[in-house]
Amino acid sequence: MSLIAEILFSPVVLTILLPLAGAVLALGYTKMPRSRANALQGVVVGTTLLLAAKLVSDVPAGVSAQMRLFRVAPDLYLSLRVDAAGALFGLTVAGLWLVTFVFAVGYLRDDPRAGRYHTFSMLCLAGLMGVAYAGDFFTLLALYELFSILSYALIVHEGTAKAVAAGRKYIVYIASGGSLLVMGAALTFTLAGTLGFEPGGILPPDAAPASVALAAVLLVAGFGVKAALVPLHGWVVDAHPAAPAPFSAVLSGVMVAAGAFAIVRVVYEIVGPGWLSALGMDRWLAALAAFTVISAAVVAIRQDDLKRRLAYSTISQMAYVTLGAFLLGAGALTGALVHITNHAFMKGALFLCAGVLARDAGVQRVSQMHGIARRYPVTMAVFAVAALGMIGTPPLSGF
Repeated sequence: MSLIAEILFSPVVLTILLPLAGAVLALGYTKMPRSRANALQGVVVGTTLLLAAKLVSDVPAGVSAQMRLFRVAPDLYLSLRVDAAGALFGLTVAGLWLVTFVFAVGYLRDDPRAGRYHTFSMLCLAGLMGVAYAGDFFTLLALYELFSILSYALIVHEGTAKAVAAGRKYIVYIASGGSLLVMGAALTFTLAGTLGFEPGGILPPDAAPASVALAAVLLVAGFGVKAALVPLHGWVVDAHPAAPAPFSAVLSGVMVAAGAFAIVRVVYEIVGPGWLSALGMDRWLAALAAFTVISAAVVAIRQDDLKRRLAYSTISQMAYVTLGAFLLGAGALTGALVHITNHAFMKGALFLCAGVLARDAGVQRVSQMHGIARRYPVTMAVFAVAALGMIGTPPLSGF
């Protein structure tokens, strides 16, 4: 019994269990004073952030959690671990979630569906924290697909025809990407006999090159749908404008980034840099990412709808992360992981500002923004700083 308690109350497990408890609490959102309901949700998200910060502080000291929760099938487990990359991504997720939660309290103050929003938001937070701390590929895939499906309810939250159409498109893309991932995972398991994470990859050196190449393509393409690599990006530009502003911020800041984070795991701990280099796939994948960086940025400039412009910018920025992964260098990988955090807060701020402009000023297009800073000086000051960070202006984090 003490072992079960030790597992349940370990910081890494609590970062998942607390949001699940928050989702249960949110079911009673309309049955208690809204101020009390918001306070309870805030405590859950804030505590999750503190636990994520503790896990980050433990990593340099070599105190990292690694545990198998239970066996799903022979040689397949749900397991958790904390390494430097996962700790940074987990802290990013929890930090941005707290910011967007505070924003959502005001944004949804008159929305009778606020309880539903917070329920699914907490479920998605639990899933994303699980992705950050997944101890093997099976756990990563299971939790990744879970939060992807749950995200649908938040994309269609507004209930408009535009939102429903965006949600329908999202499901088609996510289901297609999930199918590729399941096939890729099955092939990988057949080749390696395991789905554990190992530095340098788990695929054996004597495996058939064609089979390895196929597994790599399936896994990168499957996660490439969520990471919005061109030409797998179509859902992003419809989902962002349709979703409520606080969810647009996390959708762009950490949910799309989850796909890029998963690609990093595939490249370095499943397929392995050695196989990608031997097959020559690293160059082709880097070229695809570089094309996405440039093409999405060019298309973004042409968008008059502000949230669509920001969505295309997200596609371009996440391609920087995948480009860093595909270059197979330690410096490039570090830059990629750090940029996930940089982008999360810069783009999150831009989407929240866009939400204020749309809700309070009725401004949804770039062409309508002339003189808007005189009416909303604080909002546009934040927008300007975040935009300068996005283009790499020193000394902001984008630089």
